[in-house]
Amino acid sequence: MTHHRLLPCVLVLVGCASVHEPVVSDVPPDVIVVTTPRAETFPPLMTSFESCLLDGGELVEVASVDNDDVTEHGAMWTFAIAPDRRIAVASEDGSIKVWTLDGFIEELDPGAFLYGVEVVGAQVQDLAFLDAQIVAGDVQGVVSAWQDGFPRVVGGTNPDVGIVAVAVEPDQRWVAHADTSAGGNVMIRGMDDAVTFGPLPTELAEVSDLAFVEGRLVLAGRGELPGLELRDAADPTVTVASFSTDRSFSGITEVAASAAGETLAFVTLETVGVLDADLELRWITDGAHGHVPLSVAVADTGRALFTVGAEGRLRAWSGVDGAPLATVDVPDPVAVRVDRAGDLVVVGSRDGVLRAFSCR
Repeated sequence: MTHHRLLPCVLVLVGCASVHEPVVSDVPPDVIVVTTPRAETFPPLMTSFESCLLDGGELVEVASVDNDDVTEHGAMWTFAIAPDRRIAVASEDGSIKVWTLDGFIEELDPGAFLYGVEVVGAQVQDLAFLDAQIVAGDVQGVVSAWQDGFPRVVGGTNPDVGIVAVAVEPDQRWVAHADTSAGGNVMIRGMDDAVTFGPLPTELAEVSDLAFVEGRLVLAGRGELPGLELRDAADPTVTVASFSTDRSFSGITEVAASAAGETLAFVTLETVGVLDADLELRWITDGAHGHVPLSVAVADTGRALFTVGAEGRLRAWSGVDGAPLATVDVPDPVAVRVDRAGDLVVVGSRDGVLRAFSCR
């Protein structure tokens, strides 16, 4: 196992700041660059979105949809975007509504289908798309795959041990999921066969998020220190690299990978960090400076990434060296995702509105 730590000279604790009353600032966080990747480590052709941002373009809202357009579903919990531009939105009432930026497609009710109509509020805590299927993990401890409006159970945990994260590997057609129990009870299951790995042994006391990068599963969360673990592609029970930082008191809340697989980004409530596909650190912020990161998404080649903060800001960063690229206000954001097909970044807000931003 390879274990990476930040050098002592850059370890700065920032836990004294309140995340409930952030100080809004236009000054971007200072960035500590550990390694600057060579140009050849990135795909040769960047997207027009990334090129625009790197050339000094601004983020401009170009579309929006209101998840509560007809029926009040409560606060947005999370959302996911498919390669075909469908958007699945999970809400406080337990429903999943499927949209495009042009309008409504369908509504799914996990409570009625999976538990019976007497169960209300089986809220979905994480979503992912695998081909035409919507993979959902809910607070009741069930992982389901929805297609053509109907689900099948593909995994889960003990009843009422809620799922906190799901991730999909499209080439192997694997679904990974983690729950709220100690160590995350992380499982990988084949969607088309009986392949099963897990529960995966881990040094993380809590698992908060999962992602696949180049076919390898990444676990994110909190152990003795906030950290990440990278699993072998052929045998996910084997940890091939790990990363930890004591630069914040909170655990890693979300992790995201670029489509090209060369860039991995993570956020805590205090910091933003970027690593390569082997968990070697590129850069990390030395404090939030009013930005309280909640969610992160990475553009196709990894040259740009996006975070949303509790203070109500969407920020674009250089994936190479952490340079600030653009900032725009968004109300009460909960998650950010990249629409790879449309060269857009989409922010979901607690009030149920999805806002799509392009670069101009």
